[in-house]
Parts: sequence; C-alpha cells; structure tokens
Amino acid sequence: MPTKQRKSLQIRLNLHQKAEILRKLDEGIHGNRLALDYNVSKAVISKIKKKRHEILEAVANTHEVATKKTLHKSEYPVLEARLYKWFLSQIQRNCAMSGPILKARAKLEFAKLHTGKQFHASDGWLVNFKKRFGIRHLKICGEILSSDKAGITPSIHNLRTKMNEMEISDMQLYNADEPELFYRFLPDKTFVAENEKAALGRKIAKDRIRFMLCANADGSHKLKPLIIGKSANPRCFKGFENPLEYANSQKSWMNSELFFRWFHHSFIKQVLKFSAENNLPPRALLLIDNCTAHKPIDKLQSDD
Repeated sequence: MPTKQRKSLQIRLNLHQKAEILRKLDEGIHGNRLALDYNVSKAVISKIKKKRHEILEAVANTHEVATKKTLHKSEYPVLEARLYKWFLSQIQRNCAMSGPILKARAKLEFAKLHTGKQFHASDGWLVNFKKRFGIRHLKICGEILSSDKAGITPSIHNLRTKMNEMEISDMQLYNADEPELFYRFLPDKTFVAENEKAALGRKIAKDRIRFMLCANADGSHKLKPLIIGKSANPRCFKGFENPLEYANSQKSWMNSELFFRWFHHSFIKQVLKFSAENNLPPRALLLIDNCTAHKPIDKLQSDD
C-alpha cells in the first residue's frame, strides 16, 4: 500500500489508548504488532514510548482521557488546581455552583496569584475547565438536604419507645402526607422536524389538585385517598359515583378545618373498622409533618 494512502487511513489516538499501548508494551507485546492493531505507524508507537512520563501524568491528572488526544495543558494550571480544590470544598458543604460563581472565584484566585494582571474568565475557558476536571451541570431535585440526618436515629428510638408504651404494632402505625398533582402540566421538551429551528410552546398550565394519602407501616391498610379541589360541586362529578373522598378549598390546599374533619370523620372510622376486622385493640398512632394545617395537635385525638 502506498505511503500516502496508508497515512490517510491512520487515526489519532486519545490519551486512554496511548496509555493502553504503554501497558501492552510493558507486557511484552511488540511495537510492530501494536502499530497494526491500532492502525498507526511505527513512528507513532516510538513517539508514545518517548513521551511515556507525560502521557501517564496527563491520564492521572485529567478527567477527559476518553476523548482527549493531545498533551496540551492549561495556561494557568495552578489557578485551575486551586479553583477545583475550592469547588470541591463548596460541594462538600452542599453549596449550589454555577458558571458565574466559578468565573468570579477564578478571577479572585487569579488576582491572588498574579498581582496587576487581568483574567477575563471567558465562556470558552469555563467550558475547557469543566472538561479538564470532569465537572457536570445537573438539575437540583428533591429536598433531601433539608432533612435532619443526625436526628434520624434518636427519633426512631423515641418512636419505638412510644409504640411500646401504647402497645401497638406496625399495623397500627400510620403516616399521612399531601402531595400535589399538576394534572394539566405539559412536558417541557418535544420532538420537532429536522427543518424546525425552535419548538414553540404555550403558557404553562398550573392547574392542580392536592390529595391526602395515608397507610400503615406494614402496608396492610391503605386508607381511601382524599382529593382536594377548588370547586365545591365539580360538574364532572354529576352522575358519577366518586370512589374517593373529595373536599374543596379556595386554592386546593389543605387547611386546618379540612384536616380535622378528615381525621375525625374518615381516618378514625377507617382505622377502627380495620382494627376490628384484624382483632387489634382500638389504638393507633398517626405520623404527620409540621404543616400549619395540622395544628393545633391537641385536637388530633379521638373521644375514646
């Protein structure tokens, strides 16, 4: 095969592949064999051998070895090392990080290192910095950081002590909560034709209902859900036998009046019926959060 044609078929190796070649050379595989396997010339293998130290160091210190093909380093390696160290410290503290925050910190660190000089912290620099250190941008979801992890174990012990005092089992321990359902909420992404440049949307519909779900700890008793809407007599219920409980409030939210009514006229009745059917004493413990609609808690006790 002519030399020019062979060169046109050769590929550029990334750092991961180069490190792999060095490992195979250490195992005793001949360079000619590796040149054929990776479709490169013998000169490329020789060059990789000469730059062993630089290649292995780059692989150890970068997060983009799967795609990076050159040994080009950052213009400000000390700055980026300090910025990444600071970034990790903020992540450990559960602080939200964004592009403008990283840029502002980079400028501050640069001023400490290079007095009198300016650093623009451009968008291109930020993109390369994130690639070099494997930083991704994720959407914050959930409220897990709001929980008091240190107080979980003592709370479990206190709960078990209370259950022992009341002489109740997991079948008599209940939990209730009120999530929301945006029942007309449309997806925020859509498929478009190849020639479309933008996906036009509509105003987001935020119509919602709130519903109360309640069950015992072992899952043997799931109470009838309570739906909270806006209308006192929804037109869709006309001639319809609703299998769920329904209540209404001005904003479809739970309030004290609705919650106390549900507790005394629904929760207690269903729990007493379940207890009688399963030969359990007429006692139960209900766990709820500290929502203002659940207060005052001294009203949450049955007459018996």
